[in-house]
Amino acid sequence: MKRKLANATEYAAKVGKREHFDREPNIGRLHECSVKTKICWQGSPGAQNYWDDADFDKALGVVIRDRFKELGAEALALMDREYKRAFIAEKDELLAKLAAIEALEQEQA
Repeated sequence: MKRKLANATEYAAKVGKREHFDREPNIGRLHECSVKTKICWQGSPGAQNYWDDADFDKALGVVIRDRFKELGAEALALMDREYKRAFIAEKDELLAKLAAIEALEQEQA
């Protein structure tokens, strides 16, 4: 999970970063942003319950594209929080393993 966070951070940092391999340096940019939403809502029993709207998805993609730096930073912050939460959650398992190792060490002594 830590590697995924590092990869995502490196990935997002490419936007706005200069490329130095060409005569005229280019700037990294968001090349593609596609969104596909589906809303679950049912007006009555037996009626349609999954809805989508391509025009809305297209507009939402533009909003994300326009706010990529801000939303990208939020996404990275979310990934960081999830990584820390998962890492901390491993504590009990690690303590149990440590106790088992210590018990085996005592048997060996």
